[in-house]
Amino acid sequence: MDAATTYRRWGYLGCCCAALALSACPQLLSDEFLLGREVQASDAGSSAGAGDAGRARRPDAGRRDPPDATGGVGDPGDAGLRLATCNDGLRNQDETGIDCGGGVCSPCNCRFGPFHDVVQVDGLGADDRFGPMLSADGTWLYYSVKTSTTVEDLFRATRSGTGSVFTGAEALTEINGSALEGSPFLSRDHRTLLFFSDRAGGLGTRDLWQATRASADGAFAAPEPIAGVNSTAMDLLPRLSYDGLALWFESTRSGGSGNSDIWVAERPTPSGAFGAPRPRADLNTSAREEGFSLSADQLTIVLASNRGLDNMDLWMATRTDPRANFGALTAIAELNGASDEIDPGLSLNGREIFFTTMRDTDYRIYHAVRDCQ
Repeated sequence: MDAATTYRRWGYLGCCCAALALSACPQLLSDEFLLGREVQASDAGSSAGAGDAGRARRPDAGRRDPPDATGGVGDPGDAGLRLATCNDGLRNQDETGIDCGGGVCSPCNCRFGPFHDVVQVDGLGADDRFGPMLSADGTWLYYSVKTSTTVEDLFRATRSGTGSVFTGAEALTEINGSALEGSPFLSRDHRTLLFFSDRAGGLGTRDLWQATRASADGAFAAPEPIAGVNSTAMDLLPRLSYDGLALWFESTRSGGSGNSDIWVAERPTPSGAFGAPRPRADLNTSAREEGFSLSADQLTIVLASNRGLDNMDLWMATRTDPRANFGALTAIAELNGASDEIDPGLSLNGREIFFTTMRDTDYRIYHAVRDCQ
């Protein structure tokens, strides 16, 4: 087993409907819902939709733009735009009740069933691939590819709809270098890319980096370390909350529960500096807690862990308030197998999940969906 694979295995270290006559909450089944919508005005004369400056590249020109609102690490965006979330108490999308529906929220009182239709994602190449994460609008899948025994690069691929195959896989050449780059995450406004790297200029063996751009279809500036969060240990898998106020990541630094743990750094505004990171004691154990993903409303987390097991499995926990601790983690039986399952990535509406597994002897990205019941 080569060094890169050993590293991956040890420490990867990634409404109820409005009318009861509408069964199975059909909002979840439409591409328009899954891909996201422009945020509509929450009160007369105001809006949080994208402007021309925030236009993202699409395989079809008819798609709507991602919300051009605050949410990046480095760029606060237009201060006059309202940041619409699933828990702001306002009807800012196509909701039939307060904080329901729209492009990023599940319908009111939606209770998801189990994941199903677990399939390998086609169109991503033949090399080992990791850290899949869908863009906020649902059209781009960002991931990393092990291009050699010592190099891992960032890639992306696109799709025209939720049921279509990803195509146009391409390396992010403006970001990739001769070092290792992994677990890419694109902010909701498409203007900040987060990732980890062991390139020169960091503090430890792996560090958290970011690259920003002025518009959603512009070129990224040179990457730089994310200030105030890195350590001399391994820091990986950066994930920014939908409101831009919390940076979640994985670390092997001291002060956690042991092995690799989940940490979070917070800030008062989306353009401010992050405070000192703290471990999530409600999620961490003496085992490995690694790749993870938060839902847009921050009420659901999916993570990879080997707690009580020899191999890595996917686990899920929920909470009723984004400021509260998560409840007990439950293994996601329909996704776990005899091999490692790592790097889960939830779509913003919570209906889709991507993850990496070795069930086909190599590291491959898989996809599954779940329905509102």
